[in-house]
Amino acid sequence: MSVIGILLAIPWFFIMLSLVLKLKLFRINGVSNALITALFSWKIIGTFGLQFLYTFYYSDRSTSDLYRFFDDGLILTKIASTSALDFWKIIFGLYDEFGTYRDLYFDQMNSWIKPFNTLSYNDNIVIIKTNAILNLLSGGYYEINALIISGLVFGSLILLIKAFMESARMRGLGLGVRG
Repeated sequence: MSVIGILLAIPWFFIMLSLVLKLKLFRINGVSNALITALFSWKIIGTFGLQFLYTFYYSDRSTSDLYRFFDDGLILTKIASTSALDFWKIIFGLYDEFGTYRDLYFDQMNSWIKPFNTLSYNDNIVIIKTNAILNLLSGGYYEINALIISGLVFGSLILLIKAFMESARMRGLGLGVRG
């Protein structure tokens, strides 16, 4: 946990909180703005509580999902300053995974290449790329990345709740909240 990261995250929190209060996306009929604000705030408190746990209790960054994808994102973000073309090729998947890029970049990362083959899509890469793009906005502070991702997840949960409520309304089911 970085004190500077926490201090820099405070304005981001208030910007995101104002978006939660102003955007129609976050409105649910029958649910007060105060409850939505409280739920968003608890989501953010949980985000930083998890970071606290992984910083001081599970402190091995190389095995912690919380930090290993972020750290790999930092490596990827550094590529943007040395070769912007390579950075964007990697972001958009326009690279040879087993050629030069592996030697130059991917072997430096803990999680880009899985140590075992699961025969399924490697979603580690999506999280690493997401962190790398967010690092361009956050200056490489985990706290800001976590705040932005938590805000996006919160918005997604609201949309999911609205979809369930609309589906229940269309089927004539009552959920106890006006839809």
